[in-house]
Amino acid sequence: MQFNNDDLYCMKNVRVTMSDEVFMRLKTEAKEAGYPGISSYLLSKVDGLTTDAEAAEIVKKGRFRVTRKKLDKPFRLKDLFEKDEWDGFSKAARLASGRMFFEQVKEGGIDGVEVGEKNSTNHQTYIQIKD
Repeated sequence: MQFNNDDLYCMKNVRVTMSDEVFMRLKTEAKEAGYPGISSYLLSKVDGLTTDAEAAEIVKKGRFRVTRKKLDKPFRLKDLFEKDEWDGFSKAARLASGRMFFEQVKEGGIDGVEVGEKNSTNHQTYIQIKD
């Protein structure tokens, strides 16, 4: 198999079907091991977990959570996570996920969310738009 430079920067998706029992077991194992989700946990098992993969998982969870919460004030990406969960992500992945989330919001890729101001600690905030 031959790769070009574009392949190095493009994240690929793989869909896996599993039983409820296997799903729950992997979900529990991932959480206990401190991974953001099953996909990052499985990638870690084959030495394939990269900062970008972990960051993409964080953004995916953030997107899911922001669409299911009612937020009455500006929020940061990290506000969508429990403290222990957020602190469990690598610093590099947290920084990368912040950039990814910002770009998605800026490009209109997350419905109902707009870019807000930077706060006093220079963290980017976001505003949930009411329908």
